[in-house]
Amino acid sequence: MAEVFSLLKIEGLERLTKEMGEWACSQVITSSGFMSKPANLQQQLDAQREIAIRELNQSNLKSSPSSEAEPEAATENRVGSPIYEFENFPLLDSCLKALETERNYLNVLPTLLFINSMVSNLNDTSQLMMNHENPADPERRSYAKCFFEKLIRLLQKSSSKPTSIRLITVSLACNIIEWLNQNGVDVMEEILKVSQVVKTNLSIPLRQEELFLEVFEDEWLTLKKFPKTTQLLADTSVISEISQTPMSGQVLIKRLPCGADEQLQYEILLFFLLRQLSIKLKNEQDVELPLACPNQLQKVGAKLDLNNAELIGCTVTTNDSSDRRFMVVDTYQIILVEPDSKLGWGKVTFAGQLQDLEIEQLSQDERTLVITVRQSFLNLIFEIKIEFQKLTFDDHIRSLTARQRLTKGRLRARHLKLQKISAVLDLPANFLQDPFASSSNCSIHRPGHAKVVKNQPRSSNSS
Repeated sequence: MAEVFSLLKIEGLERLTKEMGEWACSQVITSSGFMSKPANLQQQLDAQREIAIRELNQSNLKSSPSSEAEPEAATENRVGSPIYEFENFPLLDSCLKALETERNYLNVLPTLLFINSMVSNLNDTSQLMMNHENPADPERRSYAKCFFEKLIRLLQKSSSKPTSIRLITVSLACNIIEWLNQNGVDVMEEILKVSQVVKTNLSIPLRQEELFLEVFEDEWLTLKKFPKTTQLLADTSVISEISQTPMSGQVLIKRLPCGADEQLQYEILLFFLLRQLSIKLKNEQDVELPLACPNQLQKVGAKLDLNNAELIGCTVTTNDSSDRRFMVVDTYQIILVEPDSKLGWGKVTFAGQLQDLEIEQLSQDERTLVITVRQSFLNLIFEIKIEFQKLTFDDHIRSLTARQRLTKGRLRARHLKLQKISAVLDLPANFLQDPFASSSNCSIHRPGHAKVVKNQPRSSNSS
């Protein structure tokens, strides 16, 4: 794909044109630069390259012939990068026209793939785009600024309803905008405007959608699974008709959303992409997402100081055995521990997030609770593990107390995460009503919740 621009600085274009092969010349090419019946993306790219070579040859024939000494002198005087003698760049003009979403949405994604490959592989692209004006632009701006204007319009269309831009298109546009920013184009102000529109759109379902938290965290995992550019080059969905139904077999990021639920997923992923771009432009680290950092969660095998913590003894029953454990309700987790060799300390045997907790009381035995926890793993994308624990308490009073603590803990954990989402969306602190307004400070010990001190045990030699 990058060969077209390398041809701009090589003499003998006519000879190179013949060496490109007879196949591309024999194909039926439309004015927009794509074949009338494309078989695959590689054929389209070959056709684009052939069109560019033809137009360059025509440009050379129309231009007045110069002496051979002048190009040689220019070649000797250049330092670091080539000097382009062309006044018009038909390939860049063709890309700009293809990014006009009002004409044809199908051409946008292949064009962005081409531009992304060009800026990733050619060192002279920045000089070409930044130092040459677009003759078709009334303000005579550089090609780089014209491309940025097209990309911003594309992002604005993606934030409007109904949308007509796929998420993989937005992802490629963000990559190119990041490259433009690195080469001196001021992009931050426009990106923040589009981001604010997306945040405003998400503020309504944040209050109304009961499963907003689950969707938000699931789409955060989806963000890690976006295809790379090399994968898209071999994907037939890039050049196929844009689908809007799940029945097409395409995942959401490769098609348009269908229905209110998918529209919410689309807007959350769009917010993640724009937020990721803004953080990269500012050269900052994301310290707010994911909502529950791994260092805030206890893992099986960790040792906890349980002195002065409220514990409830229970028996964990499995198919093979019955073990005595103690239940602890932390800020985000339910934790089962067994006594450690050190007095007052416990070893974690099970830990699950409270927000994913389901509680069921057996009708045959009021002392027994069956808890179900759905756990997603960040390092293994989309792998979900379902944990079942059957807890039998000493009497029905302790069972009722445990159920109450787990229910309140689940509400508290969900509200804390929703508050974090509200802060990420730059909403006021009182945007969400706190069900525990009397104890809004998370660091204060709350009745019915364990106060776990997360310290490491001292060495066995210390007394």
